[in-house]
Amino acid sequence: VVSQLLFQSQQTVNNKDQIKHLDATPADLSKNKKQELRKARVQKFVADHCLMAADYSSALKLYQEACVMCRTLNDPKWEAGCLEGECAALLYLADSPAASASFGLGDTEELHETILQKCNQ
Repeated sequence: VVSQLLFQSQQTVNNKDQIKHLDATPADLSKNKKQELRKARVQKFVADHCLMAADYSSALKLYQEACVMCRTLNDPKWEAGCLEGECAALLYLADSPAASASFGLGDTEELHETILQKCNQ
């Protein structure tokens, strides 16, 4: 089921007519910057689907990468969405000690502090 959902989301991403909101940018941007913005937004879109498919570790990695790209490209609304998703993935991972350890999240108190730091960015 998870792989099918992710496959369907990838097909949606490849069909530009279905997700025009990913391309919503000011008209005065260069073609290159528009492509970079779309790449970052697609990354966040895929992370959202990983989160919904309960693949929290993949979602966290994708959100973190997309967040850096959005920050670099000065896309604050999408960066905020990435941070929100990152916090959600961290909360889900908190329920799994093995997953938390694999991300170096430490104990619950340390994880709580990590989430608060993300929320205050």
